[in-house]
Order: sequence, then C-alpha cells, then structure tokens
Amino acid sequence: MHSNLFAYFATTDAVYQKLLADTKADSQKLTFLQLLFGLSLIGALTDFGGASKALWFFAVLFGLQALQFFIDQSNRNFLLHWIEFERRLHAERNH
Repeated sequence: MHSNLFAYFATTDAVYQKLLADTKADSQKLTFLQLLFGLSLIGALTDFGGASKALWFFAVLFGLQALQFFIDQSNRNFLLHWIEFERRLHAERNH
C-alpha cells in the first residue's frame, strides 16, 4: 500500500530517518521469520514427530512472509540510496 511520507513529514531528512528506522525494525522481523522458516523446514524434512504436513505449511507461510519483508526492505534500501544520491548530486551542483 502506498503512503506519501511527505504528507506526514516535512523534510527529506525526516523521510530518510523514517525509512531508516523502518528498515532497522524490519531487519529484526526478517531475521525472526527466517529462523522460524528454517526450523519449520528442518522439522518438515526430518518428519519431526509425524507433524510433517503442518510443518510444511508453516515453512511455506514463514518463507513467504520473509520474502515479503525482504522485498520491502530492498525497496526501502533503494530509496535510501536514491535520497543519498540526490543529496550528493545537489551538493556537487551547488559548489
């Protein structure tokens, strides 16, 4: 879902800080989802306690959620680099 961050923040610096904070917060969520995915996958592959089907379900669920967070993080990271590039370009043009 698109949200115009400039409607909530007055400056590029404030938007940059918000994107950076969201990226850091999502890094922790992504790590946790990857851990759950890995444990579920290992459990499904080893048929841990006969619960293979349930563990496959959770492995797919956590894997897809981790993929979604990774894509969101990649997009945010691109925007952070773009803002840095624009700042640098603006600074070089003004010198």
